[in-house]
Amino acid sequence: MKYIILISIFFSFAFGQYDRCDTGDTGSVEGCDFSNGKNAEALETFLSYADDGDYDLDNARNANFSGINFGDLEISEFWSIDFTGSDFSGTNLSYVVFENCNFTDVDFSGAILTGDDPSVPELTNIYTNASFDGASIGKEGGGFVSATMTNASFSGTTFGLVEFEDCNMQGAVFKDIKGTYIYFNDSFLENITIEDASAVKEGITINDFRGGPISMINANLINATIAFPATGIFNGIVSSYLVETECCLPEPWVIDNGVLLNTSWNSTNPADSVGMYSVSDFTHNFYEVDGDGDGCISLEEFNDYYNSD
Repeated sequence: MKYIILISIFFSFAFGQYDRCDTGDTGSVEGCDFSNGKNAEALETFLSYADDGDYDLDNARNANFSGINFGDLEISEFWSIDFTGSDFSGTNLSYVVFENCNFTDVDFSGAILTGDDPSVPELTNIYTNASFDGASIGKEGGGFVSATMTNASFSGTTFGLVEFEDCNMQGAVFKDIKGTYIYFNDSFLENITIEDASAVKEGITINDFRGGPISMINANLINATIAFPATGIFNGIVSSYLVETECCLPEPWVIDNGVLLNTSWNSTNPADSVGMYSVSDFTHNFYEVDGDGDGCISLEEFNDYYNSD
């Protein structure tokens, strides 16, 4: 009797799993294999009805979507689906926009994609620890809006006309990248790495449209062409072989021999020293703000002076 029960449970699970992945008429395709066009109709069915905003009911975790050309499917958006841990490597997603989805730990390596739907910035996507290595993003334009992209990897990625708008980029890595241009608009850039990005034709532009300051604390900027924001917090930046695309950095910052330097009252500070928070309309006596007399104003010193009576 025991064996009959176990066999019954096994077949119930196995055929239930098969039916769920084969029909797509379900709230969960977790672990299903749709790679290279397998069960395309089932995938279309699932994606067409996965729109209620409940991750528990719209579950595509750890599924395999690798090698799919979504241009062959009647799908133009991913809406409120949990794709955590899924594989989108080598997929063509250029006609699909993402809205309110969870792509944590997702593999987009080698994929072709456009990104978020900029018309609905309140519907945010999560790309924490996602890999875009070797992907092609925004060939005809695109990008990411209000997205969480902490520790995402962009190694060997090709960018067309791409904007990161109001994104959390903390710890993201851009290495050996190329393309046309990248804009970071009002985004959080602490601990970001931009290395070997000189092949981005029009460079990388960092904008503070909301008045900043843009936090770039402990950023690593190596061999890149960058236009810096008008206001920024540059504490602990490591830099070398930099080229500035537009004149000019806010005082007291300059690019000198490819290195981001803080110069104040003819005093040049090492690139890795504590940075100076500078606002163009803030007038002050430098030596009053530089409390410890090291020739460089830290964020703490700035705040102490700014908030003092």
